[in-house]
Amino acid sequence: MTTDFNPLDHPEADHSAAGGPAVGGPEAERREAGGPVSRVRLADGRTAWLLTGHADVVRVLNDPRFSRAAAVLPAPRATPDVAIRSSPDALINMDPPRHTAVRRLITAGLPRRVRAIRPRLARTATRLLAGIAADGPPADFVARYALPLPTIAICDLLGVPEEDHHLFHAWARVRYLDAEHTAEQATEAFDRLRDHLSAIIARRRAEPAEDLVSDIVRASEQPSEGELLTNLLAFVIAGHNNSATLLATGLLTLCRHPAQLGLLRRRPELLPGAVEETLRHTRF
Repeated sequence: MTTDFNPLDHPEADHSAAGGPAVGGPEAERREAGGPVSRVRLADGRTAWLLTGHADVVRVLNDPRFSRAAAVLPAPRATPDVAIRSSPDALINMDPPRHTAVRRLITAGLPRRVRAIRPRLARTATRLLAGIAADGPPADFVARYALPLPTIAICDLLGVPEEDHHLFHAWARVRYLDAEHTAEQATEAFDRLRDHLSAIIARRRAEPAEDLVSDIVRASEQPSEGELLTNLLAFVIAGHNNSATLLATGLLTLCRHPAQLGLLRRRPELLPGAVEETLRHTRF
């Protein structure tokens, strides 16, 4: 069974107050009730097939007849971050074997670098929470924790000097917090971010350090300059979007389920499983 929905019914454009970002709401349930395969209209007017059944999704993702690269189209009048996600140099828009090769070149050192920054990131998280507790309620959790923590983590991974963190914080504020910003201000903040990442790449080629960018540029085989810059920008965007949104919606979910929140307070050893369940339950 297939069903047509208007553009706002597509998951990427679903901001209904009833369901909110955490659970999807009645529109998501209506889509799923219509069958595992639905015809949808995207925000730009194009049509696509939406798959909600697990087996169907797995089949498509593993079938080489389906191509992500072939679906990439220019994004006229797009915001800078959407333009990055529409670039053929972005990993998410590549097919194997190019995707396999570029991903290996860019992410080979990532697990080791994540392990290296974990202690500092834990201290940063404790410091941010202590500041919120010291000031007392009310507190803006997004502005004071959900956004700055991913910003600091990404800066540490990429080897951004602490004195330059403000450029990343400024971009995050424009993108997530400043509802009054103009398109020109958003583009200006993104351009500063892109130029700074370009400068970091050039600096690490001349003076490698202990960070992810250095790992990439000193390897014997390297991605192209376009592939490297595009995917570092995508890394920043996705790292902020996923982490900040899941931190905020995870807290919202616990507030909506006080019994579960109380259980975690009494039994903190359940937190690892709760994190996994929250990732499964929430939408971002």
